[in-house]
Amino acid sequence: MIDDLAARAFDVMSFQLMNVDERAAMTSGPYKESSLFGQLVPLIDEAILCYYRGYYTAALATLFIVCEQYLRQLPGWQPGMPDPSFAALRAAVRKHPDSESRHEAEMILSAIYARYNAQIPPQFFFNRHGLLHGLRGPKDVDRMNCVRMLLLFDVLCSAEGLGRGLVYTEEFYQRHSAYEACVRLGKEKQLMLRN
Repeated sequence: MIDDLAARAFDVMSFQLMNVDERAAMTSGPYKESSLFGQLVPLIDEAILCYYRGYYTAALATLFIVCEQYLRQLPGWQPGMPDPSFAALRAAVRKHPDSESRHEAEMILSAIYARYNAQIPPQFFFNRHGLLHGLRGPKDVDRMNCVRMLLLFDVLCSAEGLGRGLVYTEEFYQRHSAYEACVRLGKEKQLMLRN
């Protein structure tokens, strides 16, 4: 029942978060302005384009890469240093000032980096370990999890103190046009909808 209610809520709320205007504005604004997300914008664009094309699993995998790079950068990790543990990645967000956004990000990251148990899978399969080991739920769950990841990025920008203000720049219009043109069509859509 929880899954069904969450899917219904997602159908209503996802439009606001995933409409082309909102994604182009966030990517061209706060993501680009972020000292941590700024250099990851090409990967974010790639994930969003995959999402709009209907390649939800590819988009989700790319979003996990963005998330992990962000979390590694937060405490100043550099190549050559020992890899941080998952607990350290979850805790990295505590480098941001104490705020409601930071606490919300911590809760989301706890789900992403929780130990995945295939016998008792977490709600919605929202887990990095599960995805990367091929333990996935139904196709629409990946779609929902993409939206959750982008919401996490929005929350992380808020934790950094970056607002949602929109400046209509040439970059915004180019990104908006690319996102808008990237929809599933024709034979590609038929292929992606097969079970």
